[in-house]
Amino acid sequence: MAASSDAEAVLRNSVVSSLGIPRGAMDYSINAAWRLTIDLPSTVKPEARLGGSFSTKSSSGSSAGMIVTSVYVLGRISFLDQNPKISPYIAAGPGLHFMYSFSSASGDAVELFDSGNSMTLLKAHAFFGIDFALTEELFLTAEGRLTLPSDIVIDSGYLGLGLRL
Repeated sequence: MAASSDAEAVLRNSVVSSLGIPRGAMDYSINAAWRLTIDLPSTVKPEARLGGSFSTKSSSGSSAGMIVTSVYVLGRISFLDQNPKISPYIAAGPGLHFMYSFSSASGDAVELFDSGNSMTLLKAHAFFGIDFALTEELFLTAEGRLTLPSDIVIDSGYLGLGLRL
């Protein structure tokens, strides 16, 4: 007979809406993400994320934009697990990105992207962030992301509001 364990895995769902602070090519980014973390009795916890973002750039009377859908499979390490109000973390893993770009007229912004161009990218990511609990369900989040190989379209930071489901 197998020995039973007192610790069980718990699924933790949350939805995050945030304003992005992109580096380089875009002026701003609006993001939404769903996080599913498996709370195991171990240091590294598996986390899956499904996210989407809309980014734009305006320049010289023209504008360009990008819509990105991303899927991540991460290992997440949270610090201060005993503190329910503040939860700093780091996470790393691959991300698959489906990107579609568009533009409205010719100019500097359009040179960055071809209108109607779509692509799929697989990249490695490192996240670092902190969640601040406002209530049991509501939290503020701040997160930075490093993408390898690095490119200015994807590296960014986020400030947002999250809801634990």
